[in-house]
Amino acid sequence: MLLTHAQATPKPAAAPKPAESASKVLLDSWNDIGRKLIAMAGDFPEDQYDFKPNPAERSFDEQLLHATADAKG
Repeated sequence: MLLTHAQATPKPAAAPKPAESASKVLLDSWNDIGRKLIAMAGDFPEDQYDFKPNPAERSFDEQLLHATADAKG
């Protein structure tokens, strides 16, 4: 007995999405970084905010203040 298989008809590809604007890509990235900073601040023990990897560097608290000050313009 000979079995034949019907070929599946290919479905037309969905239309490609238009590229996101550069400003949307930048804003999404900016917001992602902001969410990460907030998560880091929440995860880091408050009593260690004055931690410095070495005396010449900013503390964790100073790094957060630096990032938010730059964000405010």
